[in-house]
Amino acid sequence: MIRDNLDADSRYAGVFVTPENGVRFQYRSTAGAITARLFAEGITAPQWVKLERTCGGLVRSYYSADGNTWTRFNLIQVGMEMPAYVGLAVTSHNAELVCEARFSDVSFPNTNVSADWTD
Repeated sequence: MIRDNLDADSRYAGVFVTPENGVRFQYRSTAGAITARLFAEGITAPQWVKLERTCGGLVRSYYSADGNTWTRFNLIQVGMEMPAYVGLAVTSHNAELVCEARFSDVSFPNTNVSADWTD
């Protein structure tokens, strides 16, 4: 996920693997607006996901079963201030349920983010 800031209604873009909805690309291009969602249904974990953002704010999101052949969702524009916040997101969407995810091979190529990023 890439966020403009850490406010709950921040502009953002993210690509997610979900148990019920396959792979999901979602974004909010205006703070406080409703989140837009695109789905690639019938796809199950594990999946590779990739999110790219240009300095001009164009966002590309992808998913892949093998990390080599990528399928891209639509190209969208999400304006964000710098610095933007980049991170990994996990939610059960239910405060009563625990959610677990495993991330591996996390990288930030072509950026100045070090391998020692923190949470």
